Amino acid sequence: MTSQSGTENDELDRHVARWSRDVAELSHLLFQKRGGLWDLGNIHKMAQSDDDKLAQAVGAKLRQIREDHALSTGDLAARSGIAEKNIIEFEGGKSRPDGDQVIRLSQALNVVPSTFFTE
Repeated sequence: MTSQSGTENDELDRHVARWSRDVAELSHLLFQKRGGLWDLGNIHKMAQSDDDKLAQAVGAKLRQIREDHALSTGDLAARSGIAEKNIIEFEGGKSRPDGDQVIRLSQALNVVPSTFFTE
């Protein structure tokens, strides 16, 4: 590993300092809205709301595909190796499958993983 010259280090330091200022300014802008502070609880609720909508959409798609294949939740659990209670939670929009579970569900239902995220 070679060492950088003083000029290169100075340039890197300037970039880091500028990046730090940009991050600080962006943080400030994110928490301001036309002179007033945003309620951080509302920001969390908005993000949570989007997660809930995604979980519900994925769950509805999962249920539709499972029913199209004339499978019960128990049948899908046996085929995918995912606990039936988890499949019921996914379909009810109470939780979302992680990446590994999406792959196992897609294999069990003979669909591509992206199927769960399309209309």
